Amino acid sequence: MPTQKQIQPGEKIPLKLTAAERKLILDDLLCLDQDYEQIIREIPTGKPVMMTLDDLYDFGSYFAAEFNNCKDRKKQKKLDIIFKKIQHLLDTYIDEEPPPILKIEDAHKIRMISDQAVQIAEFATIALMAAEQLRIKTKPLETFSLEPEQRDVLLLIPSLSKTIKNKLMKEKPVTVAEVASITMSLAGDLPDGEPQNQVALLMVAGHLMDQLEEGIMAKAEQLENLEADSGSGLHTRQTARTHPGRNGLDQLAPASVRDQGGTVWCP
Repeated sequence: MPTQKQIQPGEKIPLKLTAAERKLILDDLLCLDQDYEQIIREIPTGKPVMMTLDDLYDFGSYFAAEFNNCKDRKKQKKLDIIFKKIQHLLDTYIDEEPPPILKIEDAHKIRMISDQAVQIAEFATIALMAAEQLRIKTKPLETFSLEPEQRDVLLLIPSLSKTIKNKLMKEKPVTVAEVASITMSLAGDLPDGEPQNQVALLMVAGHLMDQLEEGIMAKAEQLENLEADSGSGLHTRQTARTHPGRNGLDQLAPASVRDQGGTVWCP
């Protein structure tokens, strides 16, 4: 079928009827709605009848019903001619908004956002594992802080628990596990967000990742220093440098989400 012509919703298009066709409609079409009858009577002969697509669809149903109940072959033929005119207009025009065309660059951005959401979630998982190994998962994240604008972005995340939202609103301390949970919720909300919201989410994600890494690494360094100060010698120092928490953190900070300066990729 040829490409339909786009018109505005409610826009009227011309239905051309001969004088004989007008007479047939007004005299022989049973149960015709009075509104349609009035429209046809008011339009001067020779001028097209202007109707919206919705009106044409409804108007055509009267012809279909009359055709099916009519026993007169000549009348059926005349009804069919008018019905085909209406159907031609319905096939020619469309008043619905066309679906958006997905461009290659848009598909690339969608894939990039999805990939980053996965990386952010993986980051939070690894951070949580490292915190558990360091036994600080339920401890407050001492490095945690938010600007008012960052807090507002997080409070709009639907999957964020009420407990965490209350802590954020009241600016109460949050644990390492809760910050990891916030980061995971953010990652889950990222792919479905509007482009402007995605930029804000990515910026906040970079901030949260920095704070998780800083807090967990600081604890790992602290444990290393304690072990080194215990006088266990070179063997203990080497063991401290392969601390499970540190090994986990070596996998953090995906390059495509943040560079060394903490910059977030924006769509």
